Amino acid sequence: MEPPSTLPNMSESHWAIDGGVLAAIERLVPEGGTVLELGSGDGTAALVERYRVYSVEDDEAWVGHCEGATYIHAPFNDPGGKRPGWYDVDALRQGLPETYDLLLIDGPAGHKGRDGILHHLDLFRTDVHILVDDTVRTHEADIARELAMRLNRPMHVFWNFSLIPTEPLNAEDVARIQWEAVRVLEKKDESFIKRYFRNPSPTRKIDRLEWYDKVRQLRDQDKAEISQSYSLRIGQVITFPIRLLLSFTKKRRSL
Repeated sequence: MEPPSTLPNMSESHWAIDGGVLAAIERLVPEGGTVLELGSGDGTAALVERYRVYSVEDDEAWVGHCEGATYIHAPFNDPGGKRPGWYDVDALRQGLPETYDLLLIDGPAGHKGRDGILHHLDLFRTDVHILVDDTVRTHEADIARELAMRLNRPMHVFWNFSLIPTEPLNAEDVARIQWEAVRVLEKKDESFIKRYFRNPSPTRKIDRLEWYDKVRQLRDQDKAEISQSYSLRIGQVITFPIRLLLSFTKKRRSL
């Protein structure tokens, strides 16, 4: 039987990051670490329970929305012409923290466009994990793909977000994140699926229990490998005197 999710319940508004995103962050950033998020919302409340959070927000109405987060108000600036609108760059230069463990790209609001980060990547650390939310949409998917290419990093793609870690994820991490991501997908209605996918009928059944079982299998496999490793080391220690004596005897016979 599948245990209940340990992640907080998220609202269904487009402002909230979901359980899959939170699971990914938890696998990458230890409790007490620092998250820099572009775009604040209801999901920020879940982040501040575990992390120090800096939230960049262009909408002044959302600045200070979540107690415990450090807000950086960077108004939306539309320069016109070919360059896309984005956060006020001077505000970012003054407010961004020097150190953080993960960059979460979830803003500005989708209809404003988010590819301004591709023109201002120099403002951010490139030696940290990067999570691009909403990559179920083509715009955000293109941003994630270009970031991965420019940083020469692997990219793990889940159904509604993409993860660009500093190192490839191991199999158990992927399974745990997928488990929570599928939990979110199962709650979506057909109209939502049709909005983003050509065929709303999956080839294989969408079943989070499959991934829960996978997590257990991988965990048991890791335990078995660790146990075998310990047994091998203990055996080497116990048999060391015998192996040493045999080696000494062999050398004497060769003289």
